[in-house]
Amino acid sequence: MARLTGERELLLTPADWTEDFHDTGSERDNSNEYILRARRTLLNWKAWGPKRFQLFLLSPRIVSDLREYQPDIIVVDSEPFGLLAFELALIRRLFFARTALVVHSSQSLYKNYPFPFSRTEAFVLAEATTLFARTEAVRQVLLRKGCRQPVHVIPHGVDTQRFSPVPQGPRDDTAHQGPLRIGYVGAVARHKGVDTLLEAADGLRTPFTLSIAGDGPARQHLEAKARTSPAASRIRFRGSVPNAELPNFLRTLDVLVVPSITMPNWNEQFGRIIIEAMACAVPVIGSTCGSIPEIVGEGGVVFPEKDAGNLRTTLERLATDRSALQGLSQRARQRVMEHFSWEIVARRILKIYHELLGLAT
Repeated sequence: MARLTGERELLLTPADWTEDFHDTGSERDNSNEYILRARRTLLNWKAWGPKRFQLFLLSPRIVSDLREYQPDIIVVDSEPFGLLAFELALIRRLFFARTALVVHSSQSLYKNYPFPFSRTEAFVLAEATTLFARTEAVRQVLLRKGCRQPVHVIPHGVDTQRFSPVPQGPRDDTAHQGPLRIGYVGAVARHKGVDTLLEAADGLRTPFTLSIAGDGPARQHLEAKARTSPAASRIRFRGSVPNAELPNFLRTLDVLVVPSITMPNWNEQFGRIIIEAMACAVPVIGSTCGSIPEIVGEGGVVFPEKDAGNLRTTLERLATDRSALQGLSQRARQRVMEHFSWEIVARRILKIYHELLGLAT
């Protein structure tokens, strides 16, 4: 956005939080294109638990931060029921009434929240100038909630220079005739479907390696299951991969599997790792859970969730048909460049911002 406008945005973030079962924090890069203020949290996830990371407030110092910056638009990346969205909507009403408020949402399942979160959600939806939905499914949820403000489908973006194919040029999968290099990145938890991936790997009739990157409550159980697999020597649990190392890890793969399964109160809302892998020209084999098919598109293959047999057949086909794998690899990168690169996403957002402010595009 800074490259398009010449302006530096103010980014207010929590100093630290727990996500995907490990502690993390805000990371400053070498860019001078934005102002980063990491503020402490109140009522944070250390009190509520990691599964309730929407229930926190930022330090009241953010009011001073905003007064100093004097924003034209306040953007909140938090679900409308979340305390952060409520906090920013209230601050905007009290101190910045003429400032536009944009609220992001990723909740792709319709849920009726208990009091006081139902009131919080209603207040934020009424206060928002416009809303950004990560996928069409999210947009439909907001409309069903009675949202009367404009709702735009704006996906996550990816840095296509950082997440890119190997430096020497396009991946040449026809030349790689070794074992199929299969990967998984994410939480190692029941809802992520890693057990489906292990079951598919059990019966694979072609040479392969499987690298599972991530951590979570199901890791010990799944590692024990993998040790009893006929393919145990080909399966490796790596633990969490630091974000700085993620592009290099993805480049070691031929395919990434995203085998998520729908739960009563959850489905895959977006799956950012999908576009990160595809940006590296790594095709994605994803389940039908939530928004996975919408994001994968022609950049991979979709299989019915929990269907280990179907997943196994797909992996075997790609292992034996390297020209098909190469074609998927090229389409994966192309899809990201056309729909999910930060430049594409930023231009779409900037057009909406200009409309909010009444500027010529």
